Amino acid sequence: MSILYRHNYEQIIYDKNSKNIIREKLIDDKIKGLIFTLIIKEEDNYYKISIKQKEDNKYLKYERNNKDITDEEIIDLKQLLSLIDKNKNLKFVSNYLNNIKSSKKMKLETKSDSKSKLDSKSKKSTKKLQSGGNFINDNTDINIRYINDKLD
Repeated sequence: MSILYRHNYEQIIYDKNSKNIIREKLIDDKIKGLIFTLIIKEEDNYYKISIKQKEDNKYLKYERNNKDITDEEIIDLKQLLSLIDKNKNLKFVSNYLNNIKSSKKMKLETKSDSKSKLDSKSKKSTKKLQSGGNFINDNTDINIRYINDKLD
């Protein structure tokens, strides 16, 4: 699978005469990169921002206000981070970039470290087998010997 992380959140609030919607969507993909969308619809007000990663540090920003004003531009990583910090509704993106993505990098590093530890453990276990050791717990081994002695 190429999807590293997915976040979907939708909140619908019904008032007496209106319906308010907040939609958050974030996908971090190995192939397509980072993609996130925020839609806020309150009575007559409508706001949508969508960001798609085009290259390593280039992002396509699409912003739409009240169904008639649209803005589309290519921004770099610094502009993206400042946009995320300014807009309080993009907290889910900042949370992902600061907390989850950094911990995933740490997990990936520890997986490679643990793999080398597993390799060294497997070498030790093969040495035990060659020297006459077994994988049975010592207590169960004693019980098996005791039962075998009783049968003889």
